[in-house]
Amino acid sequence: MYCSNCNKKFPVGVTYCDICGNPLQMVNVSTPANNLAQNPGYRQQTVYPILPLSAGTTLGGGRWVINSVLGMGGMGRTYLAKDNSQLGNVVIKEMFIEPALQQNALSVQGYEAHFNKEVENLAKFQTVQGIPRLFSQIIRENQRIYFVMEYITGEELTKLCERQSYPLPYQQVVEYGKTICRLLTAMHSSNPPMLHLDIRPQNLRIRATDNMLMFLDFGAANNVAGLSSATRSFTAGYTAPEEFYGHAEIRSDLYSTAATMYYMLTKRPPQVNNPVTPGSLIQLNRQIPPGIESIILANLQQEPNSRNNSAQEMLNNLDARGFTSVVSCPNCKKVNDKREIYCTGCEQPIVKGWKNCTKCNYNQVPLRGNFCPMCRTQIQ
Repeated sequence: MYCSNCNKKFPVGVTYCDICGNPLQMVNVSTPANNLAQNPGYRQQTVYPILPLSAGTTLGGGRWVINSVLGMGGMGRTYLAKDNSQLGNVVIKEMFIEPALQQNALSVQGYEAHFNKEVENLAKFQTVQGIPRLFSQIIRENQRIYFVMEYITGEELTKLCERQSYPLPYQQVVEYGKTICRLLTAMHSSNPPMLHLDIRPQNLRIRATDNMLMFLDFGAANNVAGLSSATRSFTAGYTAPEEFYGHAEIRSDLYSTAATMYYMLTKRPPQVNNPVTPGSLIQLNRQIPPGIESIILANLQQEPNSRNNSAQEMLNNLDARGFTSVVSCPNCKKVNDKREIYCTGCEQPIVKGWKNCTKCNYNQVPLRGNFCPMCRTQIQ
């Protein structure tokens, strides 16, 4: 047994590392005994974990020099490194595959595809405010797979909030919320639309040089067609309810945005059973204006149709300091009640965007529709 985080070895039977608390992993991986008859040439194989790079290790022909390990997640390690060509610090993110999965070709392919997707997403949105700069594409070197990105000096949002004895000023939270909405507007407007699916305080950092909110992780981002609840992890309090059933959509990201703003204003994540009625947020923080509360609570509603229709609409509401109850039809400009699905004037869908019917595969169910117009299947 060994700890993949601090590289300490343990006797078989120990479950957790006594230094960092990380779950321990078995190094030896054997073919099950009942398969030996079908594998007469079987020899026990030992999977050697790819250990963290030590300080002073060079990559890229000497361009990058490892300083220290910054962290480790389910699919990668991150290092602080020095870029000798730019005389500054960078982050190197290395793909990491659990030793027990290294012999499973499908698992390896899935991890690599996921890792490649993260780099593609970073490259696609480089012009959007709050996105770290990407300094390399995927690099394969000495059995390692990694890429290089900007190092953001500053403090993780959770640590900033925990360090302070009071919540962030609501004016600052509104600006951070608007930054998130601008990123989401760019992602949701891409072709095909991209969802972030992992907006939470742990993935946000406040840049020290200008107090800008920066995004640290694009690992969960995906296009609508590529979503699967079976291949994702969820974060209690920040994951929209519909995501647990595999029905993520653009308003799921708005739920996570509102939950993150809720945390910044209260120093606690929203709970599913907490009331989201007018006044419930102000009761926790008397400095919050009713208009800002209305935006946050509306986007924390369990029913997606009760939230803003788009990130741009949420951004406009934050600018106006209030949740809108009406929306203009994009086709004829008639003002409709926000809860309407079709315009009362031209009968076209009020909100641009479509959902797929899982039964008949009809791909033009209105975004806010509850039933497929072709087969009457209820759409979650």
